[in-house]
Amino acid sequence: GQEAALSMYQSGADIVYHAAGATGVGVFQAAQAEGRFAFGVDQDQSITEESFADVILASMVKRVDTAVYESIANVIDGEHQGGETVALGLESDGVECVYGNEIGDQVPDDIATAVADAREEIIAGNVDVPDTTDGN
Repeated sequence: GQEAALSMYQSGADIVYHAAGATGVGVFQAAQAEGRFAFGVDQDQSITEESFADVILASMVKRVDTAVYESIANVIDGEHQGGETVALGLESDGVECVYGNEIGDQVPDDIATAVADAREEIIAGNVDVPDTTDGN
């Protein structure tokens, strides 16, 4: 992750988003070395990787709590459909963008507004987001 991110930063990238598991720590190391920024993944990595909080602008979080709650509620309500894949997106609070614990408040208002607007456009169905659960 670090070498790939260094290459991206040295080619002019200001921010690198990783979806690389533990290899993503290398992205954060590269961001610190180059004085740039990164996006975390799966959980708020500005908290779980606290030594890199100074470069993590935001994280794309999988809301496992939502998935667990929905699953339990479906069992209780007698609506559980075993063996099926359930996709939880922005509209069902299955994923979300959380700003970094240390520097997230430094994101300019116009950028934060653009992110919030894009979120609403996705939820409204006005943005075509690829869905790997159906092969598209």
